[in-house]
Amino acid sequence: MKVFRNIRGFRGDSSLKTWVFRIALSEVLNRLRWWKRRYRSSTVSLDDSSNGNGNGVCVSDSRPSPHRALESKEEEQAIQRALARLSKEHRSILILRDIEGFSYSEIADVAGISIGTVKSRLARARSEMKKTLVRYLSFQRV
Repeated sequence: MKVFRNIRGFRGDSSLKTWVFRIALSEVLNRLRWWKRRYRSSTVSLDDSSNGNGNGVCVSDSRPSPHRALESKEEEQAIQRALARLSKEHRSILILRDIEGFSYSEIADVAGISIGTVKSRLARARSEMKKTLVRYLSFQRV
């Protein structure tokens, strides 16, 4: 809705995709800050039904073995911890490039920095992730 309401504010300095993504990124960050303030200690069980009586529906599926599921969960947690250790600037650059698939120039437009800064931050972020995860992943694979 913000994009449609503010389309008149689009100056054309960057691509429309970059402008829309910047709005979305700002909204996500605002929502995360709001969520952290209000629901720090509140948790919800996915097993409980909406009325809270614990009679959730169980459906059989073709999930991986419990051992593999635990390994995957541990790997995901290690990656999340490694991402959390990165600075906000490094983390956002890494996510935009490696997860969202943005080009260097699109990232530079979104972040308001030069392409060279994008490349150096991305290299540093990847290096820090590698340092953090090499020990964990080499331990898991042995």
